[in-house]
Amino acid sequence: MKKTLSVIVVAALLSGCASIHEQRAKIFRDRGNDYLTSDLVAPLRVPAGVPHPGHSDQYPLPNAEIAHHLDKVNLEPPGFGKALKDS
Repeated sequence: MKKTLSVIVVAALLSGCASIHEQRAKIFRDRGNDYLTSDLVAPLRVPAGVPHPGHSDQYPLPNAEIAHHLDKVNLEPPGFGKALKDS
């Protein structure tokens, strides 16, 4: 009798966890791909006299004129497809 009761209690608790997850999904929407459908907005304008951070070179980007002159990189692993050609 105790074993049956404990199985029923465990089953009830586990089914409760699933319903909590479903309720959470209804309340909190997944915003992981919102950037794919977002619209462009105008850059932030800082009023005159208000201090704001200036330009930072923390993540420098290569000059576009230089970037197209760089050597192309082969991303194919060494020996890729060799086993298929040999057989």
